[in-house]
Amino acid sequence: MEKLSNLAAKHFLLLHKYVKKMEVVEKYKKSNLNNSDVKWYLFDDKLWITKYKTYFEIEKNISNFHGSFNWLYDSNDTVLFNEEGKFETAVIDLAGKIENGNLKEYTNIIGTGKKGDLFLVEKKYFSFEFSSTIIYSENEDILLSFPLKFNKRKDLILFIVDDFGFVLKNHQLQGWFLKNSSKHICITEVYNKEITPKILARYLNALKLWEDDEDTTELEDLLAESMNEDNEFNCALRECITNLL
Repeated sequence: MEKLSNLAAKHFLLLHKYVKKMEVVEKYKKSNLNNSDVKWYLFDDKLWITKYKTYFEIEKNISNFHGSFNWLYDSNDTVLFNEEGKFETAVIDLAGKIENGNLKEYTNIIGTGKKGDLFLVEKKYFSFEFSSTIIYSENEDILLSFPLKFNKRKDLILFIVDDFGFVLKNHQLQGWFLKNSSKHICITEVYNKEITPKILARYLNALKLWEDDEDTTELEDLLAESMNEDNEFNCALRECITNLL
């Protein structure tokens, strides 16, 4: 059994060594997607950029796609392109990774981004995962995953729609960002209207305290406050916190 495990490990490392990176190219043309196709399912820990409504629909059409496809419960991200190589769908995993922070150093970079669409250079399937560092800024209401080193002259931020864009370095996907983040939060298919950047920052901070220090005080405070509200967001918040506690 031990020999078999060692062989399996070596085989995995060999395959991993030769996995090609996802090479992409930007084109300054209008995307088929728009702002309404961006949905942040806060309590499901997923960010969707797609016209598809369910993961079943994506899976059913997978034979028409290229890129990175993973099951919904996998930690890797799904980034798919159609048969012509044009960007089609992204389902990004946000589980247990978001930190509150200040984005002053990124503001000018984001402001100079370009509008366009993304194309896959080589039509294959790739295992792909964005950086695990994800930051939310309450002041700017921006959620992003950004590479530590960014060269304004060589690297590029490409807006697929008004509020969502990809970070490209050396023709590879290195990060993403979402402006007006709280406005894209969905509890169901309908956009949530009750949540504010302040409440969002509180909830993310409460989650971090619980995950890092097992401190449930802030979660308990949020739960108590939510009892006084009967809207969709607070009902979902109560259910989520109750399950955690």
